[in-house]
Amino acid sequence: MSPFRSFSFYRYISILIFSLSLLPSMKAYTAPISLETTVLGEPRQAITESRIIDGKDYLSLTSISNQFGGAYTILPNRVRLDLMGSTAWLGINDNRVNALSIFSLENPVLKIEQEIWMAQTDIQEFFTKSFRMDVLITETFNTPVIENPTINTTEDPPANLQSILPLTAPPLTRTIQSIIIDPGHGGYDLGLEGTAGTLEKNITLKIASYLQEILRQNTTLPISMTRSQDIDLTEHQRLKAGLESNADLMISIHVAGSFSPNVNGYTLFYPHKKDGTGTSQFTTHKNNIDSQYYAKIIAHSIGLETESVLRGIHPSTHTLFKHDAMSCVLVEIGHITNPSEETMMKMDEYQKKIAQGIAKGILAIVKHQQIKSPSLTPNQSELQ
Repeated sequence: MSPFRSFSFYRYISILIFSLSLLPSMKAYTAPISLETTVLGEPRQAITESRIIDGKDYLSLTSISNQFGGAYTILPNRVRLDLMGSTAWLGINDNRVNALSIFSLENPVLKIEQEIWMAQTDIQEFFTKSFRMDVLITETFNTPVIENPTINTTEDPPANLQSILPLTAPPLTRTIQSIIIDPGHGGYDLGLEGTAGTLEKNITLKIASYLQEILRQNTTLPISMTRSQDIDLTEHQRLKAGLESNADLMISIHVAGSFSPNVNGYTLFYPHKKDGTGTSQFTTHKNNIDSQYYAKIIAHSIGLETESVLRGIHPSTHTLFKHDAMSCVLVEIGHITNPSEETMMKMDEYQKKIAQGIAKGILAIVKHQQIKSPSLTPNQSELQ
């Protein structure tokens, strides 16, 4: 080899190595990161890998949210994250977030190989402003780097349906004189999407319509809906509609999602009671007992009607639970990420069963309130 060729060869190799080092898509792994938080009084931990992207540490937001008990949907230009009964929308290759408030992160959110990545320096601000969660981040030393982190698909275990029905009704704040039904999502807000393309916004609207029809046929109480068409509404607009209708009870209908396609069943949420310090500003307290009681009766009734699995009745800090003027129960009628359950959700017969289950629970409550027997609670025969 001539000296000239030898020089050119080594010069080429040096330039190639230098050029590769400048590529932003090349990602180096650092030590695993531990994130600790508290969700409704229970400590939770997430372990995820850290990647260096464009010289900054990024963490897998999808892995973190999964381990914290959340669910996400990735759309072409944005991602939706559901956690603790609240929703955050994030733009992909963007730094804007639309959650309890609209704010901007310092760095863009990235999508890499069907995972969503967020700069480590933005994580605490994101969870604080989106879900009112304090997250402690620590680096895990002396631990092998997680090349393929295990996805945690554990969910709340199925509840014992018989144990849900209370023996007696607690002292209630008010009787139900008016009801408003809230079909979740709508318009550009598609909600969750099943593997077969089923959209949450369509399922919730149909079930809400059936529920309204059943209630109107069986009671003279005023029954209204936050939306009767495919339009988008903010959570504050839904809350305003409930307050303007003077409703004593709002039933909000949603579907659930999971990282595991095997998880199925329905879940109910009610307002999280304020702690002794009164710091939970996004919760209600006067109607906490009422809402929890209503949720138990409705959950029992849905189970009897559909024979579906009850995955629990949980307190939540959802925006709909912000006002004390009315009680509120949020029903996630099933997991749209489960292919079998998604198929059932699309069927009119099953949609009517869900509506019938919710309606029978409400009607049983109303009946006992009308006969002024607060010490009594609807029994199983009355719910059937």
